[in-house]
Amino acid sequence: MNIVLAFDSYKGCMSSEEIINISTKAILKVIPESEIKSFIVADGGEGTLDALMPGTNGCQVSSKFTNLEGLKVESKLGFLNDISIIECSQTVGLPQSSRKNIELKTTKGLGEQIRFALEKGYRKFAIGLGGSGTNDAGLGLIEELGYRFFDAEKKRLTGVLFNIQKIVFIDSSNVDKRIYESEFTILSDIKNPLFGINGATYVYGSQKGVLKENLEFFDRGIAQFAKIAAHSFGFDKSLENGAGAAGGLGYAFLQFFNAKAVSGVDYILKTIGAEKAIENSDIIFTGEGKTDIQTANGKVAFGVAKLAKKYNKSVLLISGALSEDAYGLHAYGIDYLSSIQDYPAKLEEILNPKIASVLLKHRVEETLRALLIGRKLK
Repeated sequence: MNIVLAFDSYKGCMSSEEIINISTKAILKVIPESEIKSFIVADGGEGTLDALMPGTNGCQVSSKFTNLEGLKVESKLGFLNDISIIECSQTVGLPQSSRKNIELKTTKGLGEQIRFALEKGYRKFAIGLGGSGTNDAGLGLIEELGYRFFDAEKKRLTGVLFNIQKIVFIDSSNVDKRIYESEFTILSDIKNPLFGINGATYVYGSQKGVLKENLEFFDRGIAQFAKIAAHSFGFDKSLENGAGAAGGLGYAFLQFFNAKAVSGVDYILKTIGAEKAIENSDIIFTGEGKTDIQTANGKVAFGVAKLAKKYNKSVLLISGALSEDAYGLHAYGIDYLSSIQDYPAKLEEILNPKIASVLLKHRVEETLRALLIGRKLK
């Protein structure tokens, strides 16, 4: 039997690589003659580098960059052929955030990473936009690469959310000219616009530390900034799909760097060469930390299922946990849904790595045994 393993991580519990190793041993115990091809997959958020680098001839480098709190931290970026791969969560990730003073958080470090790659001669960029802890519409990013902001009294302003309502003029005379020679692709499945009730602040701001009473204030400031940018450039990308990704970083790349937005999981699956393996497989295993109907919004399991259906292949999902609405994913090409939870317990207990590894092993084994019984009954 030809089996493909294409897993996202069980966030906070097991990495994709650990899940694959446990699943491989379980498969070979039940069906020793199995041929297994495995892929670490991500959706453009956390884990993008881990997905792209091992499955290709790419390499990772580390250096110190500014995180969202303004501190210098060791962060990674990748180089694959002539493309620089940057995962924004390395510098502006939510786990690094205190979730306090959101108005002072900065995306400066992402600009530093881009400049680092520019210095090495790279002019093509793939930017994973998931997992950010910022909501600054990319002000820190674009300031680092040369844009300048001024208030009504012609005083220069620092590129943070706190100042966004004061900005009346954007100066592009000092922009790094290498930006104009570069191509940017943003990896994200977020469809939200930059501002408004479905925009970055209202939908995602609270989880990053925006207080409920400040949602309207910050959203209005971001909308005003987008209006000024539209006047400066002669076009407006604030309402495009993906503009609201990563606290407005999507907008910054679309508006200021003429970026192209693509599905993160589709890009990664294509880059690591998973399609050929899926085409030649009998079944595909996939999974993530917690699965619900939102998985259909471009998460890893959805992307894997979409590719599998192209070749009429069966997809079996084993996640850390399932929500009640997860079974709606049958309509999106996931044929079998299960979780590693097989007895009443709190999610915190189930996702303890030691417990989870044993439960995953048993779940994979029992799933295959059920599959073999089903084949005998036909």
